[in-house]
Amino acid sequence: MTRKTGIALDESVKILNVDEIKDMDKIREKYEHLFKMNDPKDGGSLYLQAKVVRAFERVQIEYMQNIARHEAEAKASSESEGKTTGADDKATSADVKPADADKK
Repeated sequence: MTRKTGIALDESVKILNVDEIKDMDKIREKYEHLFKMNDPKDGGSLYLQAKVVRAFERVQIEYMQNIARHEAEAKASSESEGKTTGADDKATSADVKPADADKK
């Protein structure tokens, strides 16, 4: 549960009726449908509409955290690969000939 939304992720997923948090367009469509269905002006429940809003906010937070986590992992992976390949690019003292070696 986050302090910002006051709702747990598993509850949010159930409210929005989603299986996984990967396609935000589909999740947004479900959110908009549920929001309209629970509009108090059309006889819906303000309480349920608020739950739908909080659930959507919680899913958005989780989605953004997943993106940030994947980007950090990708960056760490590319940096670690760069360190292993970068070592091969450096010349060692055994690779460098003295300047007067060709003159002899």
